Parts: sequence; C-alpha cells; structure tokens
Amino acid sequence: IGIMAACWTRRKHLWHFHESADSLYGWHNSMNGLYRLLASYRKNTLLYLSQCQRHEWEQAIGQHPASVIYNPVRLLSKAETIPHTSIRFGYLGGFEERKNLPWLLHSFEELHHEYPSAELWLSGARNQQEIDSIKAQTSLQEPTLQVRTHTLSPEEFYSQIDVFVLPSKKEVMPLVAIEAMMAGIAVIQTAESGLGELMTEGKDCLFIQPNEETSLLTAMRHITDETTRKEIARNGQQLVLRANFTEHYIHDLLQLI
Repeated sequence: IGIMAACWTRRKHLWHFHESADSLYGWHNSMNGLYRLLASYRKNTLLYLSQCQRHEWEQAIGQHPASVIYNPVRLLSKAETIPHTSIRFGYLGGFEERKNLPWLLHSFEELHHEYPSAELWLSGARNQQEIDSIKAQTSLQEPTLQVRTHTLSPEEFYSQIDVFVLPSKKEVMPLVAIEAMMAGIAVIQTAESGLGELMTEGKDCLFIQPNEETSLLTAMRHITDETTRKEIARNGQQLVLRANFTEHYIHDLLQLI
C-alpha cells in the first residue's frame, strides 16, 4: 500500500523490507513481476536488514537503489540470575513451522540421554493448543521440558536459562538472538540469517546448519562445557554492545533522508 500510494501521489518513498523472498515467509515467484514493477518507481529507495537479504531480493526483483541498515536494538539488561543446578537451554519466539522446533526437540532428546539433568524451556506459544502440539512431539516431560506462553518478560526469561537456541530454517536479522547476547546468554543460532555478517562462529556464538541434522546436537554438546559457555556469552555480549545498533540505525536513516 505504501509504495502504491507513493506512485499515485508522486512522492519519494523509502521501502523497508523486513521479510525474505522465500516461501517460508509467504513469497511466491508469481509475485516477482508486480514487485519488480513497484520497486522500479523512480522516486523509490529500498532498505534491507542485511546484505544476504539484499542479495536475495535482487535475485527476485532486480537491482534498484538500495541501502542496508541494521535494525535498532533496545538496550536489554539481564535480570539477576535465578539459581539452578542443571544446564538449561531456552527458546523464545513463535512456534510456526519456520522456527524448526521439532529439530530442537529431537536434538535435545539425544542430549538428554547424555546429560539427564539438562532442561529445555520453550516460551512463546499462542495458546494451550500450541503447547499440547509441541508436547505431543516428544517423550520429554516436566520439569525437563517446560512449554509456556509469553508469561515472562525477555529479561526474566533470560535470567532463568544458560543457553539460547534459535534453530530456524530461515531468519532475516533475528533481534531475539541479539537481545539474548546483550543479556549475557550464550547463543546457538541458525546460519541461515544475516547475523553471520556480524558475528564469528565459535567466538561470539555457535552457528548451526538447518540442513545438517547433527549440527545442533554437536553445538549443544560443545556448549555444555562451562568455560566455553561463559567465554562465548562474554564475547557475544561485548560484540552487540560495541555495535551500537540503535545509534547507527538513527544516523544511517537520517543520512538517507
């Protein structure tokens, strides 16, 4: 609607793409022609969230005047850690198919055989039906597996876990992973996102390949080592604090305007 209104009124237009040109986001190749036409409006400038997203859209709709501006990130401080003895993995976000939660459940089940005291907390279900659907996919029981709606603030959730896991088949620029790192949590995350442009594998976080079945289990095993986990958490937190996402976003956007 925005770009069409700009065309009708002959206004300048900034078009900020947050999605991916992928069927996982509802994209169909039949839409290429319409988007290619609208993007070619001479007073239009495209904005992307990452370089890999930009490349993806250029493949779909062609090259047009564009800029890459990383999203702003709110400053998130970690709440006081709630003591617990087991290593606790956590996920925070939607439960849709793209998030690949069955892979996380299966990998954690394998890990649980080796580390019986380990726990997995999943937060973000929309309703009891989604909670029941997840529980039906695994033999894990409470308290080993906790599945809940958004009953906690992010700060409260991060204060109760040791490792944040984002197993998605695809992400553009996942703010939830950046927020977890800002809160001082070690992060395991999908390599199918723009965060690979900013972060170093094995130093700031652990990247996993959704098309490699064992990569998540391998990463979870690796991060059970407390020294490794604390080092990755510390490096990740320092990186995102130095990045000043919000400051750069405001500066870059104002420069563009």
